[in-house]
Amino acid sequence: MDQHTKREWIAALLSGDYQQGVGFLQNGGKFCCLGVLAEVLGTERSIRPDREGVCYRCGDGAGDQDEWRNTIPGDQFGGLNDIVISDLCAMNDGVADYAGNAQTFEEIADWIDGNVY
Repeated sequence: MDQHTKREWIAALLSGDYQQGVGFLQNGGKFCCLGVLAEVLGTERSIRPDREGVCYRCGDGAGDQDEWRNTIPGDQFGGLNDIVISDLCAMNDGVADYAGNAQTFEEIADWIDGNVY
């Protein structure tokens, strides 16, 4: 990921302009951290509504993230690899390694700053 995009993404997460939600990139005015990245990159490049008019899901809310891996390729998220995308989704939604411990946008921004290159 280029450093300019990374800085813009972190700033957007910390801005207070986005209400955090779970399970979807964007739904009902709420965003997951990857949905915020999609907004930073430009929605026409990153998110296309599914047949129900809701932007693609991050997972099923129960830790099953495989359903979106083939739907949203990393190259549409600033070049993030599948492992980083999976980790971010789990942090945001409080699933998998973060079960019951969803991270705030502030905590996620801190992780991005130290772990996304």
